[in-house]
Amino acid sequence: MTAEELRAVRRELGLTQMQMAAQLGLHWRHYQRLEAGTHKIMRQTALAVAALAGTPPASARPR
Repeated sequence: MTAEELRAVRRELGLTQMQMAAQLGLHWRHYQRLEAGTHKIMRQTALAVAALAGTPPASARPR
């Protein structure tokens, strides 16, 4: 999952960065950095995003 894909999922869900961070159990600053691409999106986070979006876990592979 790339930063752009993460941002797209959040926007599709109609959530703010703070709301998305809360849904994932992350600090909002860390989530912001994931979307900015300055922090690596770990597999666990990618799987949690896929679960929120209702997509198959295979599409949540970190890149």
